[in-house]
Amino acid sequence: EIESIAKNNYLSWYGLNSPNHVIDTWERIKAADPNHKTMYYWNAESFWGTEGIGLEQSYLRDGTMGTGGRKLYDHSNPAMREWWLNHGLEMSQQEFSDGVFTDNTISRECDNQACNLETTDKSIMVRDLAESVNDDDLDIGNYLRQMIDGGNRFRMAYADGSYFENTHFSPGNQNDLEGILVSMQLAREASWKKKVACGLGRGVIVDAGSIILPFPFVPKSHRRIVSPNLVQALSKPPIDKNRLQSWRMILRLPWLSSS
Repeated sequence: EIESIAKNNYLSWYGLNSPNHVIDTWERIKAADPNHKTMYYWNAESFWGTEGIGLEQSYLRDGTMGTGGRKLYDHSNPAMREWWLNHGLEMSQQEFSDGVFTDNTISRECDNQACNLETTDKSIMVRDLAESVNDDDLDIGNYLRQMIDGGNRFRMAYADGSYFENTHFSPGNQNDLEGILVSMQLAREASWKKKVACGLGRGVIVDAGSIILPFPFVPKSHRRIVSPNLVQALSKPPIDKNRLQSWRMILRLPWLSSS
């Protein structure tokens, strides 16, 4: 598995174990391919159970749970934010690390324009880590999201790129197809800004921009990868033939019938 990760991908992120185990895994990956980029996975929303990293119970919120029932961080606690920043930065500076990957970066309290997403304690914490990473290391995160007002574009001012997932999600006033279209535009904009655009599985990555990271099962020469959600959305009746023809031209998908 280590050799497969190293030789079939441009980069990977890992962090759901003890620091020593993570560093050992990075070293093994680098031994298989010294050019592979390794990044520390660091969740900005909830604690994923990693031991031996100095977590205090006061850093967690009472009675609230995040992804997978994990306890949420209390971002109003300055000590928590300082601890989170320092640990992420420390791991990004390890010998076999090429940077940090930050997950769950959205501040849900700002949904429906309830507050300024850029100025929440959590958002500033994420920004501080991105800006603290060494210039020759990578800061990539789960940043650009089409279901958020503005698509979280402000992150690209200091981040090196974005991971894309759930490309079909929308704010609620769009169908899956329209959500995917916005994701494609966000990926284009990131590549135009010389940013990394990457995803897991079959997420949408579009355009021959500066840095496009194909997925493991796609030849590295390929620049266009299409989400199965798009195919599924296009296959559901009723289909506007003119709209479908436009999508065929945009995506260059000869296997999509216009009939």
